[in-house]
Amino acid sequence: MPAQWMTASTLAALARRETADPLGIADGCNQAAAGAGIVLASQGLDLRYRWACGSGLFDQSIDAVVGRMDGELLAPDAATALTQIKLQVLTDGEARQTVLHLAAPERWFSVHVQPMRDISGGINGVLTACHDITTYKTAENRNTLLMREMAHRSRNILAVTEAMARQSMAYSKSLDDFSERFSTRLHSLAMSHDLLTRRDWEGAHLRDLIRSQLGHYLLGDPPQISIEGPDVFLAATAIPYLGLALHELSTNAAKHGALSVAQGRVTVCWGPRWDAGGEEHIWLNWTEFGGPPVAPPTRPGFGMDVVKRIVSRALRGEVTLNFAPGGVFWRLDVLKANLDGQHR
Repeated sequence: MPAQWMTASTLAALARRETADPLGIADGCNQAAAGAGIVLASQGLDLRYRWACGSGLFDQSIDAVVGRMDGELLAPDAATALTQIKLQVLTDGEARQTVLHLAAPERWFSVHVQPMRDISGGINGVLTACHDITTYKTAENRNTLLMREMAHRSRNILAVTEAMARQSMAYSKSLDDFSERFSTRLHSLAMSHDLLTRRDWEGAHLRDLIRSQLGHYLLGDPPQISIEGPDVFLAATAIPYLGLALHELSTNAAKHGALSVAQGRVTVCWGPRWDAGGEEHIWLNWTEFGGPPVAPPTRPGFGMDVVKRIVSRALRGEVTLNFAPGGVFWRLDVLKANLDGQHR
């Protein structure tokens, strides 16, 4: 084996023998570099690796690196970019820093290249320090996407808030009436927003949304509202609209329906079904019983508009709303893909 192509283990052994290193400092440095995810490597003027130590270079073991060139270790585009930088360092003697992106599997490396000089000061190769920064770049890219998503969702929330304020004013009898209605609806939106924030705006489970909107009715012994259903994931786009629908149903029940009396009860249940074409739907039922007799409202209102038209249009589902004498029944039937964002 040519001397300039010695492996890291061979180099460490020679270093201990030549410098009387009883503590194994060379091996210790090698282990420390590996633990930190850093690789140090030397290349001659021909840009073949002479030695390397650390965690492995570009997912290659140290022994596989020594004696080879970047073109033998990397994809053509990455090899060309890195080789060009090293040739510039060999030419002008100036150290350079770059970030190298590998596509398959996706990895990111921070690479520092500086010239190596012989005893007379002439350049006889390059020394490369390479650090795997994939974790940091992944987090950075995720944060960038998250900020863009949050900006998009915030614009949607503001649009919903504006429409909610306009419609609340149109259906209110007085300024005080508007203030009360709008305040409670704004609180409902805030609860949905808090739920999304806790989940990094990726979405949330239906059960968690129901609890966030109806939690105070779930605390009694027995609770006035019971909930039952499997885990169903909701995309961020679905949560504000479904949260508002649940808020309007509970508000109406508290004023006129089952939640207006101590013995009244509401069941909220949901589950899957499959249509004739094999596509999965999710149905969600709100059923009131034990309350006073109910009747359809005599005048239109924003609340009924939410539970009948707005939520069905936003989620592209079908809504059934019955004011049966025994209690209100509301049902939403929607493609699962429209809830979880997995549109086909």
